[in-house]
Amino acid sequence: MSNKYKRAINIWLKLATSLFGSFVEVVYSKNEGYVGLKGKIIDETEKMLFVEMESTKKTICIPKKGQVFRINLNDKVVLVRGEILLGKPHQRMKKKIKLW
Repeated sequence: MSNKYKRAINIWLKLATSLFGSFVEVVYSKNEGYVGLKGKIIDETEKMLFVEMESTKKTICIPKKGQVFRINLNDKVVLVRGEILLGKPHQRMKKKIKLW
């Protein structure tokens, strides 16, 4: 198994589990109002992320579909399309994805 494949599996396992407490930033969005929003993920549903803004401490809802997120995992920073994150955390474990 190549190192690239092992790294991808490790990152996917972290993304497939709960994202609670991770720092997230919206890098791209179909709705320009979401671009640049960043903060800590405090809750997650099947189609939405609830993020506590770092500057104002307000909680906002960001749809997963149509966004590209920069997520800080413990030791890595990953760019992820929101479509990959669709579904509940326990459902994402079963999802098969292509290596990116």
